[in-house]
Amino acid sequence: MKVILNYFQIQKENCIVFGDDFSDIEMFQNSGTSVAMGNAIPELKQIATYVTEDNNHNGIANFINQFIIQ
Repeated sequence: MKVILNYFQIQKENCIVFGDDFSDIEMFQNSGTSVAMGNAIPELKQIATYVTEDNNHNGIANFINQFIIQ
């Protein structure tokens, strides 16, 4: 995350990430807004900025519609 943000000169406050498992914890810690999927592990949900629906219930699309488009 840090390398990509640095390369594109994006501040972490302008970065939204989505995840569901242990491998996403570091990414959540290095982003401005973190969104845990509904099926995410409890540890990730605890540190997430938001929790959305799971993939089978359009979680990412629901988040975008609610917080980005509107």
